[in-house]
Amino acid sequence: MSGNTIHRRPARMGLALAAVTTGTLLVTAPAPRAEATATAGPAGSVTVSGPSPFASCADPVKVNNTEFEPWLATRPHDPRRIAVAWQQDRSASGAARGGIVVATTRDGGTTWRSTPLPKLTKCSGGPFSGTSNPAVAYTTGGRLLAVAMASSWGDSIVILAYRSDDDGATWSDPVELIRDPNPAYFNDRPSITTDPRDPSRAYVVWNRARAEDNRHELMFTRTVDGGRTFEPARAIHRPAEPGAGTVGNQIAVLPGGDLVNLFYEGDFPVAGPPNPAIPSRIRAARSADGGATWSAPATITTTAVNDPLLPDAVRPVSARGLVPDLGVDRRTGALYAVWGDATMAASRSSIGLSASYDGGRRWTAPIRVDRSPDSPAGGAGQAFLPQVDVGDSGEVAVTYHDFRANTPDPGAPTDVWMLTCRGPRCATAPKAWRERHLAGPFDIEKAATWSGAPYLGTSVGLGHTRAGFHAALVLTNDTPDNPQDIHVVRAPSP
Repeated sequence: MSGNTIHRRPARMGLALAAVTTGTLLVTAPAPRAEATATAGPAGSVTVSGPSPFASCADPVKVNNTEFEPWLATRPHDPRRIAVAWQQDRSASGAARGGIVVATTRDGGTTWRSTPLPKLTKCSGGPFSGTSNPAVAYTTGGRLLAVAMASSWGDSIVILAYRSDDDGATWSDPVELIRDPNPAYFNDRPSITTDPRDPSRAYVVWNRARAEDNRHELMFTRTVDGGRTFEPARAIHRPAEPGAGTVGNQIAVLPGGDLVNLFYEGDFPVAGPPNPAIPSRIRAARSADGGATWSAPATITTTAVNDPLLPDAVRPVSARGLVPDLGVDRRTGALYAVWGDATMAASRSSIGLSASYDGGRRWTAPIRVDRSPDSPAGGAGQAFLPQVDVGDSGEVAVTYHDFRANTPDPGAPTDVWMLTCRGPRCATAPKAWRERHLAGPFDIEKAATWSGAPYLGTSVGLGHTRAGFHAALVLTNDTPDNPQDIHVVRAPSP
């Protein structure tokens, strides 16, 4: 989702929370800002990433020209402006060693400019050895906000926030939302959602793990001054079982101002062995007061998440369905959740969907929406990496990857598809969805690896403007020194 939803301004928090820090706007970017006409990519996509801006930064484990896990945001009321953030130059065993790069366009995608977030990794003028999990969002006033995780083993792990008033040409100094000693704590997968009727407000959520007692907390903070300061981070949900944690936290703002946070909750041991008795659940929590208080989470479904395998090779693809996605109808407040599911198809890797029409209190029975063909477990019928968004007219879009073009030949041809649907049958009738091809086939086996498995990220990007839906994807290349790039595909509404 783009993180921008029209609604009435929510009531102010009843808590007197002090701001934690401030950031000063930089005059120049930390690296040369690249500007070029986007090059044509496969299947009508445009390539928005280029040579790594950190290529000259010496790091023995950094893999140059590897881009992962894009996040896409669109600017409210201006279909020309889009932003995409990604991890740059990831190591084979962990976070990006180069940094976070944000590309923006002011002309609907013809030309793109990219700038690294400053003072983050050592390659971008900061103190940290690695970074991960970028997210971006536009305010209604046009300010671009960004968050990311950064860490140095044996020192600290932080969540940082940035702001830009010139579409990413320059960025503020980072604002620390939390700092913990590492490896005693682990802060993971932040996301940021702007308040569409109030350009001064935005909300950030993430998971915080504590090794001492194997406990997790779902953390929340917000800004009420456009990202200059943030309130002290606090836990809004603590799973009951040791080892149970959350991932993929993402807030949507309903038309009436309520907040809904979607997340996956399952077994994430940080100290001690795995506990298979911990349920694997897609859940949602609500706040009716701007985040001051939160409901107990509602369980959308208890299921097993997918863990896709390369067809033929029968070895892992690093695309496990731990990160659900959330979309909201800006007119009606209808919510749509998608996730990677291992129980709905014989392939053990399909796309589940559920909807809520009462603000996240109750959810429809999950349905399988992907059109991947039937296959045995680990075969060509596996679907993975789902995203969902809702257009201005109420059209729901779901994107996903699959292996339906796979052959016995070497490699794993991979395609990206978009499903669209409109109306009340979307949550109950899989046949109500229409499918179109977005990108591919590309060989996912040529992607750079994480822990030995091909890795595009645990999510991709999807958003919309009046011109249609825009997907930010990772597609592979045939050149070993540039294994993959970030592409943006526009899919006009039918």
